[in-house]
Amino acid sequence: MRWLVGLLLISAAVLKAVQLISEPATAHLSALGPYFPPIQIGAELAIGLLVMTGAYWRAVRWLVLGLFLIFAGYSASLALQGAISCGCFGQMRVHPWWTFGLDLFVTLGIVCSILFERRTIKNDSETADRSISKPVVAAPWVVWLVVGVGLASAALLLRHVNQGVAGATDSNASAGLIVLDPEKWVGRKLPIADAIDVDLLRGEWTVLLHRHDCPVCREEIPRFVERAAAGERVALVEVPPYGSVEPGSDKCVRARLSDAHEWFVHTPVEIHLRDGEVTAAKMIGD
Repeated sequence: MRWLVGLLLISAAVLKAVQLISEPATAHLSALGPYFPPIQIGAELAIGLLVMTGAYWRAVRWLVLGLFLIFAGYSASLALQGAISCGCFGQMRVHPWWTFGLDLFVTLGIVCSILFERRTIKNDSETADRSISKPVVAAPWVVWLVVGVGLASAALLLRHVNQGVAGATDSNASAGLIVLDPEKWVGRKLPIADAIDVDLLRGEWTVLLHRHDCPVCREEIPRFVERAAAGERVALVEVPPYGSVEPGSDKCVRARLSDAHEWFVHTPVEIHLRDGEVTAAKMIGD
């Protein structure tokens, strides 16, 4: 069981790290914030390595037990929500019910091993000494070593995410991905104004950031067209990659966000401008 636990944790950490390296934007999909995935990967790697060494296994297995109980609860929650993948193994899609079963198997296995060991110790201490698996190594420096590996991994991944991703107000023009958080722009000049192919810096505007492949965006665009027909100045700003133009949207100003960068933003987003200053912004549907 110890080897299975170690291999599962290390494999999960490596696969998630590969995804994070190739797609830094995935860090921003985490409900716990962009720093959580690198920290999670570092922790899983460190615990997996510690488990594989067998050092202090009697104490570590309680940590592993709690960890896999959390994993099982998370997988069950995703499965009940209808998710098609738990995200536990990076880009490898595994249905949450499968991971729930695996987590439950590991949990029950650890519980059974604890109960069996206690029963053996109670019946025959000599047999217990032979039955308990001996650790490969058991020294404090082993713990510090695996903790160091975990911290170094998390730090490197955080650095990679920060180098590959920039905020809209950052000066890191070399970043491959720019993350937009319009709700933090209120009271400031529109930071992406120069990246939009129409002038939105004069007068009052209602701006809709949308994508062609966003179902909610397609539902919202007709509503903004109606607002434009009623006299409101509306600009429909499409986030790349570009797609087909929605019918009837000629009543609005059509605009595009430059494809010189890759943009990460939860669409649709409604933004209100007055002479280029953001007076209000919200993600529709939140």
